[in-house]
Amino acid sequence: MGGKLGNSFDAQRLIWHSRNQGKEAACIEAIYKANHEEGKCLGDLDVLIAAAEVSGVTGSREMLKSKVKANSIIVTMILLKSLFFQCRKGLQRFWKRFKTIISNY
Repeated sequence: MGGKLGNSFDAQRLIWHSRNQGKEAACIEAIYKANHEEGKCLGDLDVLIAAAEVSGVTGSREMLKSKVKANSIIVTMILLKSLFFQCRKGLQRFWKRFKTIISNY
């Protein structure tokens, strides 16, 4: 069963929060189960809070209702997106050169 689509931004914040409590693996497992096995939406705060409770993560409701960690996650996502596009352009140039070299043989 596939999970419902939704913004996973808060799920990323919850995983960061659980990492600080040493419960990252359990939290990821609970989020995965809710989304992929039970078909629940990652963008639903109640789903995330339930996953936190199942995995023993405390303070998740307050954290998710605040803006904690939001800015640094946004900056990280922007940097990763930029890096991805730079790598993609580099790979495209590489394949173009590679095809030119191969076609000459």
